[in-house]
Amino acid sequence: VYYLKPIATSLQPALFVTRLLNFLRDQRGQTYMITPELVPAKDGSFFARRKTFYWSLEKGLSESGEAVHGSQVRILADYYEPMGEACARLHNVMQDKFRAELDGCVKYEFLASDLTTEQWEDLKAAHRRVSCSAARKGQEQITRGERLMLDNWDFIEARIEALEMRFVNKSYRRLPWRVCHGDFAPQNIWFDAAGQVIGAMDFSKAKWAPRVEEVKNAVMTDISRGRVYNPEAIIAFMKGYQKRAEEKMDEREMES
Repeated sequence: VYYLKPIATSLQPALFVTRLLNFLRDQRGQTYMITPELVPAKDGSFFARRKTFYWSLEKGLSESGEAVHGSQVRILADYYEPMGEACARLHNVMQDKFRAELDGCVKYEFLASDLTTEQWEDLKAAHRRVSCSAARKGQEQITRGERLMLDNWDFIEARIEALEMRFVNKSYRRLPWRVCHGDFAPQNIWFDAAGQVIGAMDFSKAKWAPRVEEVKNAVMTDISRGRVYNPEAIIAFMKGYQKRAEEKMDEREMES
């Protein structure tokens, strides 16, 4: 099975993702995981540009008959500890060996703490603009999304302000950075019959970021209801991570 996947909107991030995937294919003995294999183009490159996206062609993971995709299992706390161990093994390998191969390629994406800075100011400006428009034209003349923002503004404002108090952007950015998978969640993982992680896929969100960013998607327990987290899952994931990480997370990271 082959998958055509959008991996980036510009050249440097496309290089970052494809170099990472090729690197990880050679590191299976260190990560104990299978990862997607890229199919090269005739010119030897591993991506092609089509309109506004860069695309790669990947071979599907050659999972065994006993392998189980994360979306097909009822993820319990027992699965989160192996996920934490697997995540730590990825970080161990990508920290030093892969950084040497980046050759200036950098891929940066939105961080959790960014929501409290420029994006929050932009959202407040949008709220003022929509409020004025609704007052002038009437509620029926604004979009459904704009009505939802107005109806839920008090809740949004309270949550962002609480986040701002807990995640000071400058402090968050001083935490240890790693090359991260970006979406190390059950839907992107293969388990064996014993519940151990044997494969990871969908590295399109891979990025250079504080490594605690890896936790936010990994331990979500109910995507249909938004970002819902199970404290037991977080504890199990961090237990596994600390067990295998060459550099343990310190108190600042654990608090974040």
